[in-house]
Amino acid sequence: MPKVIGIAGQVGAGKSIVLQTLNVLYGLPLFDCDNVAKQCYFIPSVRENIINSFGVDPIEESGKLAKDKISALLADNKTKKKLEKIIHNAVREQFELWKSRYSGQWIALESAILFTSDMNRLCDITLAVEAETPIRKRRVLRRDTDRSEDGFELLEALQKIESERQKNEADLHINNSGKSSIIRELEIIYNQLDKVIQDKQ
Repeated sequence: MPKVIGIAGQVGAGKSIVLQTLNVLYGLPLFDCDNVAKQCYFIPSVRENIINSFGVDPIEESGKLAKDKISALLADNKTKKKLEKIIHNAVREQFELWKSRYSGQWIALESAILFTSDMNRLCDITLAVEAETPIRKRRVLRRDTDRSEDGFELLEALQKIESERQKNEADLHINNSGKSSIIRELEIIYNQLDKVIQDKQ
């Protein structure tokens, strides 16, 4: 059974670059929790659970995700935790099924909410991708052309607890501000993985 490296990072830190580099250098298969979470709404048992729990169908008649309805559930503290629990449990089930198909040494799990969703518990080791705030803001505004500076600040506020946990609880950290070779840093980290796991035990 492969070991799992969980990868998290603040918005604009450059998780995608780190993951792509790991895949190119070492062929690590990637499980993207955020994308899988969106797909979970279409699983019949999950959809039925949401309808029975909230009286809301997460899928529109057109077959698309009912984003406005889901956003309304997530905006209400009374329904947010219950909906997140349903989706997080479904993501975990999908991850275990996906993981069972691999026999290599390592696989990667990516999540923007790795710690606050408790997905870090499925990982043997965790890596936080970091970058200075001005650099992250510039990246996000360049990438998301319809997002304002206020929109970036809102994202920062929403991820505050997750960001703090990444800083304090991740086993390893990598700075992706572009000041050093990301390839070289990842080579160093990859060669340390087994030792870090041994030190944790």
